[in-house]
Amino acid sequence: MDEIIKTEFNNIDVTKSVSIPGRNGLMICWLNNENDYYLVDDNGGKQAVSDYLILECFSNDFGDLPKAKSVAIISNTDFYKVFTAIDSQSGRASKHNTDIVDTIDSLLESAVVAGASDIHFERNDQVAIIHLRVNGLLNKVKTISAESCDEMMFVSYNILATTKESTWNRNIPQDANILRELPSGSYRFRYAHMPIFGKSGGCYHAVLRIIKAETIQVFDAIDSDKNPLEILQLTPDEDKDLQAIMQAPHGLLLITGVTGSGKSTTIKNVLEWMYSKKYSGNACFVTVEDPVEYKIQGAIQSSVVRLKDGANAFLPALKSAMRRDPDVLMIGETRDDQTATALTGAIESGHYAVTTVHAGSVTTAIQRLESLGVKRDRLASPGFIAGIITQSLVPLLCEYCKVPHSINDLGHHLFQKSEQGCERCNQTGASGRRPVFEMLVPDLNILQEIASGNPTKVYKCWRDKHNKRGNLNQGYLMKEKIFLLVMQGIVDYQWFINFYGEIEDSMLREMDEKISNQ
Repeated sequence: MDEIIKTEFNNIDVTKSVSIPGRNGLMICWLNNENDYYLVDDNGGKQAVSDYLILECFSNDFGDLPKAKSVAIISNTDFYKVFTAIDSQSGRASKHNTDIVDTIDSLLESAVVAGASDIHFERNDQVAIIHLRVNGLLNKVKTISAESCDEMMFVSYNILATTKESTWNRNIPQDANILRELPSGSYRFRYAHMPIFGKSGGCYHAVLRIIKAETIQVFDAIDSDKNPLEILQLTPDEDKDLQAIMQAPHGLLLITGVTGSGKSTTIKNVLEWMYSKKYSGNACFVTVEDPVEYKIQGAIQSSVVRLKDGANAFLPALKSAMRRDPDVLMIGETRDDQTATALTGAIESGHYAVTTVHAGSVTTAIQRLESLGVKRDRLASPGFIAGIITQSLVPLLCEYCKVPHSINDLGHHLFQKSEQGCERCNQTGASGRRPVFEMLVPDLNILQEIASGNPTKVYKCWRDKHNKRGNLNQGYLMKEKIFLLVMQGIVDYQWFINFYGEIEDSMLREMDEKISNQ
């Protein structure tokens, strides 16, 4: 064998080259103006080197061939150009891609029917494992060949995606959006993949986030009877606090939570309530999102693709939004100091703004803003922060098959999910999820502690609020609110212990009192 060479798509004569049946990802390629051919693969030559000696096995398919000159290495992108060109000229590409699209749609439909929020593809050296996230938990559903996974991702990205970057390349992080009409309705799938460790170097982890696509409507008539906040399942005290936040004339509504905690749903319903109830449809709502996830009634929405060269694509979009006379401005996520600075300017100029950050609680969200460059004196200024919400989605027990776990010291029956489930819950033991919230509406005491720069005092000041008002409102931790649902038999006790640990005796008795007063 001669030395391994590097070549490009333009150097290959695709009219003479062939892909090897049963060896997806391996081709026999002739170079332009040369009589010699090479083994070419999409994995840096590794597969071609290992398969070099088996070429003679294919002589019956391609006629008597001289011994291959060498192994040629081409880029991942060029490989798929050659592969597609070879299949196209033989008339196979169209049908092959159609078959793959059918396979993809079948998988997407089954995920939607199962109530999944995400589809995970973990592509390893030999196989790919598919998981569905249902009710917050990841469940393995299928194992397919690595080659089949590559084909599905290639077609999803290059053919089905409506917004994307260049062509699919497993070796770099990539994002895309895919719109599909399925038997169960119209859906958008947010695609993202990242290379992961593996022996072959071709391994990656890809995820499709499932988002129900809403029909675009012209909202001229405002439905005064509809309350968009009902879907949030707020307690009376939470509803009161949220009303105070939304009725602020200006300021920042900050929503925090991990990925998949329902922040986008909360934002959609909060903005629709403000548009229809607070402004009666007579307002300009402008959004800057990465990307648009839901159609928001009354909002003028823009998708912004963050640039890979490090340039801040959000900044010019945000500046444009501020110049377009908005009453309410929504920024999908504030993740850098430039966006935070522009957001600060919008608030100080009298706008109402809504955004998200990654933070674990309502009090650490304040520290997060400060780390993004928002000055402490601004954070402590009355009216700058309208309110902060931290949220999580909690899996609910199936009422028809939940099983007893134990009885606690106060006589409450605690339950856990059935491992087998039942027909009502599709054998999952769960019946969906509900949001749980922490809320902070800053008063002068909290603002003074923010100004002091002592996070511990801010936390204590917020926690003291739960002693001053009767029900589950400000000052209660997410953990405590979720445990109340455990004591009511709504949430799995064992799930709670796994994720949050034990509850203190004092809080246990306080939760018991809340239940008794309901």
